[in-house]
Parts: sequence; structure tokens; C-alpha cells
Amino acid sequence: MKPILLAAAVAVVAGTGCYSSLGGSSNYTPIPFRNDKVHRRYDKPVLMVAEAVKQAIENAGIITKPGVSSRDNNTYIVSGRVDTRHVWVEIKPDPQSANISYVTFQTRTKSSWVVGGRNPDLVLAGRLAEDTTLKLISIVQNTPPTGATAAP
Repeated sequence: MKPILLAAAVAVVAGTGCYSSLGGSSNYTPIPFRNDKVHRRYDKPVLMVAEAVKQAIENAGIITKPGVSSRDNNTYIVSGRVDTRHVWVEIKPDPQSANISYVTFQTRTKSSWVVGGRNPDLVLAGRLAEDTTLKLISIVQNTPPTGATAAP
């Protein structure tokens, strides 16, 4: 009987793990191999996309760390909270083209003492990606064309 209990305990411990957030922290999760990121590419500069991301998060919740520059000056990480979920969004230039922004949305649920850890929330990540697209469209429509002169 004891070998069965030992095997069960080993299986429980081996089935848990950690995940790394885009903000750089590492946290416990009971389901270590689930996908928790949604990736998007936008044909706009990094700063314009970062502004759209901030607006999308502010409409859904609050921003906890706005536009923290990471690793270099071209990568921004915006952290926020939507209800009880943690949100991290990384905005950086796409490696294939400097004119395209590569955005990664990562969301996790609140830690629970019953279940433990934070689980992925891909529905919220997809919703934030969609809201970012809509905010980016509204920013582009309100921006005057390049080279336009002001009316006298």
C-alpha cells in the first residue's frame, strides 16, 4: 500500500510547476504546460501600439505598470489587472521587419488557496487583443496624415 501512496505523491508533485510572466516574475501553477499567451502583429510603430494596449487595458481594468521598458529601449511591457486576473502585454519590434510590432498578451487568474497557482485565461487575452486592434484603428483615424499641413 505504501508504494502506491508514494507513487501518487510523486505524480502530484511532478504534475505541478512554475510559469514565467512577461514581467519577469516566476510563479507556481498546478498546470504547468498550458498555453497562456496570445500573439499578434500590427503594422504600426511600437509606441502607437503601446498606447492602444494601454487604452484597451484601462477600458477593461487598471494598469499597474505602464510601459516599463525591458531589455532595450524598443520593448515595452504593460502590466495590469482586469477584475481578478493579472495581465502582462509585451510590445516589441518584429524581428522580420522594423515597421511591424509584435505583441504578446499573457493573462492569468487570481491565485486560489483551494486549487493553488494561477491558471491561464485565453478568453481575456483574446478580448484584449481584439480591443487593442479597435483602439489602434481609432488612433489611426484620429491622426492627421503624414505631411499634412494645418488649415489657416
